[in-house]
Amino acid sequence: MRAIISPRKNEIAMAEVPIPKPKPYEALVRIEACAFCNHTDTMFIRREFMHTEETANTPLALGHESAGIIIELGEKVKNFKVGQRVLRAHIWGHYSGGIGSEGAMSDYGVIQDLEAIKADGADIELNYQAPKHQIIPDEINGVQATIIITLKETLQTLRNFDVKKGEPLGIVGTGPVGRCFTYLAKSIGASPIVVFGIIPELEEKVLASGADMYVCGDNYPEELKTIIANGGLGKCIEAVGSDPALRRCLEVVGDDGKVQLYGAAPGLKWEDSIRNDPRIIVQWPDEEDANEAILELVANGSVKPDDFVSHILQPEDYEYGYELIKSGKATKVVFKFVSL
Repeated sequence: MRAIISPRKNEIAMAEVPIPKPKPYEALVRIEACAFCNHTDTMFIRREFMHTEETANTPLALGHESAGIIIELGEKVKNFKVGQRVLRAHIWGHYSGGIGSEGAMSDYGVIQDLEAIKADGADIELNYQAPKHQIIPDEINGVQATIIITLKETLQTLRNFDVKKGEPLGIVGTGPVGRCFTYLAKSIGASPIVVFGIIPELEEKVLASGADMYVCGDNYPEELKTIIANGGLGKCIEAVGSDPALRRCLEVVGDDGKVQLYGAAPGLKWEDSIRNDPRIIVQWPDEEDANEAILELVANGSVKPDDFVSHILQPEDYEYGYELIKSGKATKVVFKFVSL
């Protein structure tokens, strides 16, 4: 089967790998689509994330934002059925000769039946994504379902941060994560929502996502200067994963404010001088807890996953897709592995 991999540091390629054979507590999934995670997948390719120089030339299977249809069940699977659409199938544990902790940019992948494993008291290794292997209704197609993952992560982050109606909120970042934060913060009723970025041309899209104000670079409008002078925004989300973004958050949040660090997965580094600021909160979102809420928002039309997809490509267009991401010309690239 096809799999998009990074064969060595700073390279991306298409490989032929065996179709996974599901273990007793696994289900085999025909992957319909997988989105490119602008931040994490890029860091995997550059070997800047959870890797050392020793792994720079070890093949790495890419992708974690997948959706697909279950086609086969392991003998001990109890909580999934053939024909269900599920999230985050991957080839973890099935990628011989390479690193496959992700591996969702593939024709096939597997999911684990976490509840069955718990019920049976089975002593097997759990993939960190096991709680996120959730069912998606038929009304949401495979491409749309890939966006559900980011929407769930961002909504749960807003919940963890206790963002309230009528409360000011800063968001640093204008990529797909930043846009999801803006979109969902607007649905909660946060106000004003101030989004910080570095690309002037994005102002129209950012405002259309629900922002009340777009601040490009250091060009602070008088209204924002007044807010900062009167104690700051109070709450700000760092949605980039960089020192400059974190500095911006700390600059605008106020002396008594709080900064929610979204991109805080293991392996990311910030300067100690800013990362140790007591105003920073790190709480990784358990996206599975927001599943029903996001599905309800999609069902009633409050949230439209299609709004976040800028490019739908064939897997063979992986180089073009990666170039779109690196050049900033794409909001969200989704590789479509089957006809939908």
